[in-house]
Amino acid sequence: MQMRYRGIIKMVPVCAIWLAIAVLALALIETPAEPVSVVINSLICVAVVALAFRLSAEIFFKVIRLNKQRIEYTQAWGKPRSYRWQDVEAVNFVGWWQGFELVF
Repeated sequence: MQMRYRGIIKMVPVCAIWLAIAVLALALIETPAEPVSVVINSLICVAVVALAFRLSAEIFFKVIRLNKQRIEYTQAWGKPRSYRWQDVEAVNFVGWWQGFELVF
């Protein structure tokens, strides 16, 4: 079985990217008298955009595969990981995320 994130979850980082780009554009269009505030605002927006791209890649490219022997998943950056079901110590339901947390 192969699992991916739901469609609505994929919209969160996309909206974050557009929001950060809009704030950055607003900061550049409405330049205040002090250039320091523009630089600080721009640095914060660039950091938010970089984080949103990182999370977007993780959400769009993460694939979780389940079979009888193991759980395997890929990440956007990094090597694929694999765990045996025998290594699972606990399974917890996380209500606010509506998902399960596996403790190895």
